[in-house]
Amino acid sequence: MACAEDLVSFLATCLADQSVGGLNKRMWALEKDKLTLTLDSVTGEVDSVTIATTSPATLLKTFTGKQFTHNGALTGEVNTNVNTIKQDLNMVLNYFSQEQRAAIDALFKSDECIFFVETNAEQVECWGYEYGLKASALTGATGTALADSRAVTVTMTGSQKTMPKVCNFGADLAANIAYLNNLAGI
Repeated sequence: MACAEDLVSFLATCLADQSVGGLNKRMWALEKDKLTLTLDSVTGEVDSVTIATTSPATLLKTFTGKQFTHNGALTGEVNTNVNTIKQDLNMVLNYFSQEQRAAIDALFKSDECIFFVETNAEQVECWGYEYGLKASALTGATGTALADSRAVTVTMTGSQKTMPKVCNFGADLAANIAYLNNLAGI
């Protein structure tokens, strides 16, 4: 008995071949149980986010780093029952204030979070769509010289059934960012 999914054609495009890699500096996140995502029935893209109504209002949390520091990794995992894709999202966060330190502490203690990540290819991707991501590592140091980094890297990890989803909340990247910022109260 064959239980594999049917193959789907993969068509090369100039847009895919010529797009830049890497993640940009902005990310938005929230615990999975506090939001509902809707997929476009034709494209499969995330096209809306609904946050549970609470008092005070629940908002997306924002994480902004420096350009060309955040990164992610996808690793295929072959299992007996179902193959999965491990998503590792590495967030490089520079901190100074106690408020920033508290945000890093809370992120590291979080579990089952959904992340919306701006890419350098002018897209927003949804990481952790099916099961969320949880903290799997935190590394950093104070350095020894004045020019050394004070950033910490928080790695959020989770095995999913699919690759990160593309988000399409509006006509372009600016509309997607405005949509997420609105959900963050910005």
